[in-house]
Amino acid sequence: MHKSLALFTAMALAGSIAVGETGELSGNVGLESTAFIKAPLDENQENRTLSLSANIDYYHDWDRGDQRLEASVFGRIDSVDNERSHADIRELYYWRGFASFELYAGVRQVFWGVTESAHLVDIINQTDLVESIDGEEKLGQPMISTFYETQYGAYELFVLPGFRERTFTGEAGRLRPSIIVDHDNAVYESDQEQSHIDYAFRWSHVIDVWDIGLSYFNGTDRNPILTPTANGNGDLSLTPYYRQIQQYGADLQATIEDWAWKMETIAVLPDSDDDYFASVAGFEYTLVGLAGSSADLGLIVEYQYDQRDADTASLQQNDIVIGTRWVLNNAESTEVLLIGSTDLDDSSMIMSIEAQHRLTDNWSVNVEARYFGNAELGDATYDLRNDSYARVELNGYF
Repeated sequence: MHKSLALFTAMALAGSIAVGETGELSGNVGLESTAFIKAPLDENQENRTLSLSANIDYYHDWDRGDQRLEASVFGRIDSVDNERSHADIRELYYWRGFASFELYAGVRQVFWGVTESAHLVDIINQTDLVESIDGEEKLGQPMISTFYETQYGAYELFVLPGFRERTFTGEAGRLRPSIIVDHDNAVYESDQEQSHIDYAFRWSHVIDVWDIGLSYFNGTDRNPILTPTANGNGDLSLTPYYRQIQQYGADLQATIEDWAWKMETIAVLPDSDDDYFASVAGFEYTLVGLAGSSADLGLIVEYQYDQRDADTASLQQNDIVIGTRWVLNNAESTEVLLIGSTDLDDSSMIMSIEAQHRLTDNWSVNVEARYFGNAELGDATYDLRNDSYARVELNGYF
């Protein structure tokens, strides 16, 4: 693994690599440094971490562009957390295109959703939680899928064999519960466990200013329930429990001049638990050409609701979200996203800032910071009260 990352770094410094006339190899390496504002709650944790990551992408087209093989591999080595030192095949699939029909087979990443602060309908891929607490990073999912487009919308069907368990921060890592997650002993509702075959379907269509998506999922829930479990010595750990569910989802976006109105809604029907409903809705208004410049400033307001009790729901249980997106539209592709959310039940809050800036044609820098405040005992973010952090990552591309 170390030798591979060193090779990727050399490739990034060397520049672009062409593979024949119908293929392309590209990727990036990143050096990341994270500093936490407060001392850790656990003596096994540290205030600073370093990590080295690499992502390699490759595709090859043939048959006049009607067939493609695509691959994307990711790996990271972390100086502190062994669980964050990991590798994953993000994508490795075969694609065949026909007149109005497409076939995919292999490992893919599929994204559903329109809102900024939460992606409730996005259920195909498992969350790679050790990469980012915001849930944006995903593991590759084995699948066979089809895409069929008509004048009445696009139809997608997914057969999903091989369930992927969620990744969790280890004992030495930060941004984790006070009780360690024992992911090695996960429990499943289905007797088939990780071999259970899941199914999903999505219909999407554009009607005037409206982008509409309706989806259905039947299979193993990507969001595990963490259950306290005591071992023979009386030590507690959290055991992930993966239920069987049906999820009905709808996502909607209306783009009207400088306004983008957005909504995602799901109804989840577990086989052995109570049904529940969750939704996030709001808008983004863009000030185009701010103060006569080339920059755009987006103003974001969203509300998050989850019908479940606060102790079983996600962080987005009854929250108001306010943010701004600043896009400079310059040669360096500079962007800044600032988001703040407040729980209306307990006043706990999360603030985040993400910024990216291209230094040269082959190098860029990303900055990320998160603040967790006003959390009290029993709040969903209480275990993160000392884990506010700032992170800088330098990326080299080839």
